[in-house]
Amino acid sequence: MKDCAAWSVCPAGCGTLDERCESLTRVQTGKALSFPVVLCGGSYWAGLVRWIQARVLEEGLISRGDMDLIPISDSADELVDLAVGPASAGA
Repeated sequence: MKDCAAWSVCPAGCGTLDERCESLTRVQTGKALSFPVVLCGGSYWAGLVRWIQARVLEEGLISRGDMDLIPISDSADELVDLAVGPASAGA
């Protein structure tokens, strides 16, 4: 995790969820350089993201900007853009 430029999180179990939270915490607290943690599969992660918004964000335990740390997509092209940035127009 320490040398990655981006991290994609696919649907999986508790270990993946733990690693996702750890990576976001390290970015949030400045213990790791900021890098995208992109969630693959909107329908899989939607319930968790709604819970984070409704409970964690609304109770003031994270900032609105922290929500930007967890982009979600179902499109492979968009996932790449979120992880490494959009391809340049001249490429």
